[in-house]
Amino acid sequence: DSGLGLSKQAIAAIKAARKLESLIRLWDVEPVDNLLSDREANEAYLAARPGVAYALYFPNGGSVALDLQAAPGRFEVRWIDIGSGEWAKRETIEGGTRTTLSAPAEGHWAAAILPGT
Repeated sequence: DSGLGLSKQAIAAIKAARKLESLIRLWDVEPVDNLLSDREANEAYLAARPGVAYALYFPNGGSVALDLQAAPGRFEVRWIDIGSGEWAKRETIEGGTRTTLSAPAEGHWAAAILPGT
């Protein structure tokens, strides 16, 4: 097997990546898993430009604490269901502290976390 080809699953993953990239320029962020705690090994991954943009990925749902102590203010969280390639729920979180983020369900999820307006 050489991969997914252009299956429904592959199309959904591409749509999800495009949605994330529409909010966060992925070439401007770096891995910062050290900002995550209360997690199992390989439960979640984080790339960020701290204070500016955070891209969080859960391979199979889960919950982690995100350290935003050095980033005060409100942040908007936009969830993307990688399995369908569609937007999911939105939420607002407070910076300046450690906050717990939980994927909306099991499965692959991405979250774009950006300063609120």
